[in-house]
Amino acid sequence: MHNSSKHLSKNLSNNKNNLLNLDKIADFIALRKQQKQLLNPNLTQAKNAINHKNPNNQSGLENFDENKPTESIHRLSDLRTIQQLFGLLDNALANGDTILTLHSQHAEHDEKKHDEKKLQNWQNDGWLTQLTQLTHTPSPINTPIVAYRQANQWVFWLQRQWFAEYQLAMQLLAMTKRQAQLTNETKTQKTKTQKIKPLDLTDTDSSPVKTPNALQQQAIDKASRYAFSIITGGPGTGKTFTVAELVKRLQHTHSQPLSIALTAPTGKAAQRMQESLQNSLKGEKINLENAKTLHRLLGIGQHGTPRYHKNNHLPDDLVIVDEASMLGLELASQLVDAIKPTGRLILLGDANQLSAVDAGSVLADLCKIPALQTFRTELSETQRFDDNSKVGKLAKPIQYALNHAKPCNIDNLLEITNTLQVTNPEKIALLQADTFKQPDTLYQVLSQPYQPFFDLLNHWQKTTNMDSVNIDTDEFDTNCKKLFATFNQYRILTAGNHGILGKQMLNEQLKKIFLQKTGLVNHNYYFYHGLPIMINTNDYHLGLFNGDIGICLWIKESLMVCFADKLVAINQLSPSVCEPAYAMTIHKSQGSEFDCVAVCVGKSHQRLLSQELIYTAVTRSKQDVILVSEQQSLTASLQQKSHRHTGLALQF
Repeated sequence: MHNSSKHLSKNLSNNKNNLLNLDKIADFIALRKQQKQLLNPNLTQAKNAINHKNPNNQSGLENFDENKPTESIHRLSDLRTIQQLFGLLDNALANGDTILTLHSQHAEHDEKKHDEKKLQNWQNDGWLTQLTQLTHTPSPINTPIVAYRQANQWVFWLQRQWFAEYQLAMQLLAMTKRQAQLTNETKTQKTKTQKIKPLDLTDTDSSPVKTPNALQQQAIDKASRYAFSIITGGPGTGKTFTVAELVKRLQHTHSQPLSIALTAPTGKAAQRMQESLQNSLKGEKINLENAKTLHRLLGIGQHGTPRYHKNNHLPDDLVIVDEASMLGLELASQLVDAIKPTGRLILLGDANQLSAVDAGSVLADLCKIPALQTFRTELSETQRFDDNSKVGKLAKPIQYALNHAKPCNIDNLLEITNTLQVTNPEKIALLQADTFKQPDTLYQVLSQPYQPFFDLLNHWQKTTNMDSVNIDTDEFDTNCKKLFATFNQYRILTAGNHGILGKQMLNEQLKKIFLQKTGLVNHNYYFYHGLPIMINTNDYHLGLFNGDIGICLWIKESLMVCFADKLVAINQLSPSVCEPAYAMTIHKSQGSEFDCVAVCVGKSHQRLLSQELIYTAVTRSKQDVILVSEQQSLTASLQQKSHRHTGLALQF
C-alpha cells in the first residue's frame, strides 16, 4: 500500500463519524495538473518538482507509470493504481462528463476476481465507496470516489458530481410527488381559470388576439397542475408566450400576488427573457421582478457558496429558468436545493442546443428520463421559419438527426447552397475558405453584411456634432436604437477562438476593414469610435452582465460605451472584461437572434464540431445564413453528435 493510502486509511479509522477531508483530493488533482504541465520534456524533473512541492509525497504519485497513459484505459482490468483512476476522472470532468465507465464484460474469471479485490482494497483504504443501489443511499458518501456496478461495466464518479446528481434527482422526484396538492388547488379555481381571456399580444384593439395552440395549451395545463415542468422547443415555437399565459392563469387562481423569479444562466439571456415576458404581459396587472442570472438569484459569491439552499430557501412561489440547455449540473443541483417545499419550477429551453460550458447536460438528460415524461411538453410549431425557408432547409434535417440520434444525411448539401460562382436568392451561401487564395478576400466578403452598420457610424460621425449632443435627448436615444438595430441585423458566429476562421482573427480583420472603410484612426488603442464590444464577466456595480453588447461612441469629447439601457465611460472598462463583437463564438450566441448569421467552422475547430453546434448557430438566424467552411469541416460536423457521459438518469 502506498504511504498516502496508509495515511488516509489511518485518518478514516480514527474519525469514523467525520466526513473525509476532500481538500486532499483537490490537492491531488492540482498536483496532477502541475505534473501534466511539467511532464515534457523530462518526466523525472516533473516528479522531482512535485516531490519538492510535497516532500511527504502524500499525493501517492511515486509509482506514476509514464508508459501507461490514462487515455488508453478502457477496462477495469487495465487500471493498476488509484492514481490512474483519479486521472481518468479528472480528464472526464474536463471534457464535460460527470462519470467514467470502465468495461468488465470481457474479463476472465480470475481477472474479475482480481478487479473485485482491487476495488475492495481501495474501499478499505478509504478511497472509494461501492454502492449496491443509487436511489436509496443509506448514509452520506464519505470517500472521494463513488463506484457502482451496472450490468457489464463499472460507473465511477468523483464525490462532488455524484452528490450533485443524487441531490438533483431526489429534489425533482420530491417535486413531482406534489401533484395531488396542486391538482386540488387547480380544481378549486377551475371555473375562474376557464373565464380568463387569452393574452392579447398586440398593441391595437383591431389586431387579432393570439391564443395558445394545442401543445402550448398542454404545457400550460401541465405546469398549472404540477410543481415541476419542462417546456422545450426550437426557436419560434412560443415558449415565452406559453409561460406568459401560464403566469396569467396562476396569478388569477391566487388571491395574493405570486412571487415569480425569472432567471437564466447568463445575464444576456435573463435580460431577453424579462423583455419578452413583459411584452407578452402588456395590459395585465402582474408585476414581474427583474430577471437575474442564476448565480445572482442564488446569491453565489466569488467563493461559490450560495446564500440560498435547503436550510434557507428562496422566497419565490415560482422559479422560471430560460435557456436551460446552458444549465450545468452543479448549478442545477444548487437551484433545486434552494426551492421552498411549496415552490414551483419551470425549465424552458431547446434540448438540441449546445450543453453547458460546465460539466453535465441537465436539460437533455431530463428530457430522456422516462419518469419525467409526464411533466414535459415539446413545442414543435415554429413561427420563425418554415421548412422551405433558408434556415428551415438546414435546421430541420439537423433537428431530425438530433431527435433520432442519427448522422445528419444532407447528401445534397450543394443543392441547397450557393457558391461564389453560382448565386440563387433562394439558396444558402456556402463559402469554402480553402478556395480563397488570399484570406483577405474572404474577410472582405464576410464584412459586406456589416456595411449598413459601417455607413451609419460614418454618417453619424460626419453629420452629428457630438460635442454638443445632450445624451438625454430623444434624438440621441433614437440614434442609439437605430445603431443597435442595424448592428444586430447580422453577426459572424464561429466555432472556436483560433485559426483563420476563429474569433480572434475574425475580429482583428473586421477591425482593419472597418477602419479602412470609415477612414478613422485609432492610434492602436484598444477602444475606438464604432467598436462593438461584448462583456465577458458580470459587473453588478455597473449593471453589466456576461454577454451584454455595447458600441463605443465619441460623446462630448469622451469615448463612451453605449449599451441598450445605459452609457458607461470607457475608463470604467478594461480590455480584460470585454472583447470585440464583430464575431462571437456560437456558445456565446445562445439566446440571441439576428436577421442573418455567418457560421464559420475551420479545421482548427475539429474537436468542437457537432450537430448541436451547427444547429445552435443556424437557428440564431431569422432569415438568412452564410456558411463558411474550411476543408469540409461543415459536412464532418453534421455527421457527429455531441455526447456527454452523465449519471443523472441512473439516479431515477
